[in-house]
Amino acid sequence: MDPLETLTHAAPILLSMLLGDKAISLNRAAAADESRELGATIAAAGRDSVFPLIEKVIGRGLETAALAAPSAGVAAEWFLSLLIGDLQIRRVNRTLPEPSGEHIRARAADAMSAFKKLCGA
Repeated sequence: MDPLETLTHAAPILLSMLLGDKAISLNRAAAADESRELGATIAAAGRDSVFPLIEKVIGRGLETAALAAPSAGVAAEWFLSLLIGDLQIRRVNRTLPEPSGEHIRARAADAMSAFKKLCGA
């Protein structure tokens, strides 16, 4: 699958997972955990596992010249920033309700459009 197609497919799934009640509850609990163990566990199973996969997909795009960016790592940061922004922290802080599936799909589409403008070759 083309790297942009892969990211387009994964974006709403990832965003839905990150903004869902389970992830938000875990992040709230991690923020209150003074031992920092829960936060470390969430990071290891979450971002520390997912980021390299996104970086790998983007790296394939850079290798084939389907994408252009300073590095796969930089482009992966851009992708996640465009996709998630501050939505997760706003959910954790209870200033944003759980978004609808329609909102998730629209946000993912907007993020992909911006990412293509930023990194499209």
